Amino acid sequence: MLKSKLSKRTLVKTICLVLLVLPTVSASPLEVDTTFWKPLLDSNIKTGGANASDFSLRNDLGMDNKAYTNLAVKWNADQNRWKASYMQATYNGSTSNLTTPINFQGTSYDVSLVNVTSVLGYKMFELSVDKPLKEPGLSLVYDVKLINFKLALDGGTATTKTEKNVNVPIPEVGVAYDSQVNQHMNYYGKVVGLPLFSKGYIYDVDFGVAIHPDKNYTMQLGYRDVALKGKNNTDYVKFGLKGIYMGATASF
Repeated sequence: MLKSKLSKRTLVKTICLVLLVLPTVSASPLEVDTTFWKPLLDSNIKTGGANASDFSLRNDLGMDNKAYTNLAVKWNADQNRWKASYMQATYNGSTSNLTTPINFQGTSYDVSLVNVTSVLGYKMFELSVDKPLKEPGLSLVYDVKLINFKLALDGGTATTKTEKNVNVPIPEVGVAYDSQVNQHMNYYGKVVGLPLFSKGYIYDVDFGVAIHPDKNYTMQLGYRDVALKGKNNTDYVKFGLKGIYMGATASF
């Protein structure tokens, strides 16, 4: 089962990712950022062919909101701002009263089942670079997300155990801004995404305020909205996370 807390293995993966993509770093400090986020979950899934069911992870399977810890490393190189980050969480659901039958990956879960348990593992690696524009405070953002979904359903019998594992690489483009109020506070925001037209979309909106009590420490309070909607033939997924977060950054 996936674990929701950051492990040593996760930390090693993040560090290796940074080392692989890290250009020659300028004299500016390296920043390590930790964000605590408990977003609202909004997700519907349909997979397994024409007879598959469109079901909600919250309403049908009983999954609830989950806390995330997002670890990020930031650095400057060639006047550009780079960021590598990782987050993961595990959602657990349990219901003893399915209101409608569910067909998932060709397996039927009938309303007569005593208990249906479910586990959704969600992982996301992200690498982005901000390229400054001529307008002060504005930058062009190139972003790549590597997302892993792993959903397992168990109806308590040998014939009602099903699992689906999907890896999705997603390139995005957008803009970011940073407005300095004074030496101790600034506002920031970022919007990136990718339209998939008839196949769906993905967007990531992030904005907030940063407080700098000391030159080596920063605290953030912000709001983030990440949404993914995709369709492939008869399969369909909608996955959204949105909510307020708090963060802290240390510079070295």
